[in-house]
Order: sequence, then structure tokens, then C-alpha cells
Amino acid sequence: MEMSTEKEEPTIHEPEDEESTIQTKKSQFILLDRLFSFLRTDEKPLNPVLAGYFSKLVTLFINRKQKMIIPYVFSPERDVIDRLLYHVG
Repeated sequence: MEMSTEKEEPTIHEPEDEESTIQTKKSQFILLDRLFSFLRTDEKPLNPVLAGYFSKLVTLFINRKQKMIIPYVFSPERDVIDRLLYHVG
């Protein structure tokens, strides 16, 4: 059995167009959108058991994935802070 000594050259990726970049950004946060949809209810008070699980998950994300969750929470197109304040007040 002969082994090839040729090395494959690395491929150069073309820059993505603007539409695919926007699509990637949307799909990047799809699971966070589902998690934070828990807050997008007008039900007051929230179910305390579910709120406890939600709190544990968000705390875990803040501790382990700060670079991902902080920009999501504070982005202008998200209403996370407003919804948190709604349920606290």
C-alpha cells in the first residue's frame, strides 16, 4: 500500500455575502431566544419552579459563556432587560 506524500493545500474561503452573515447571526442565538422566551409572557407571577430552573441556567451561562450571553442580553434588538424588570416589578 502506497502512502501519498502530497499535502493538501488549505482552502481559502471567500468572504460571505451580507445576507448569509445576517442569517448566521440569527441562527447563532436561536437557542438563547428559546430560553429567554420564558420571560416574554405577561403571566404574573411566573411559575416559581420554572423561574428557579431558568435562573440556574442563566447563572451557568453567565459563569461559563460570558462572551456569548452578555452581548445577547444587552443587544438593542433584544428585550431581555425590559422583560426581567417587568417580572421583578
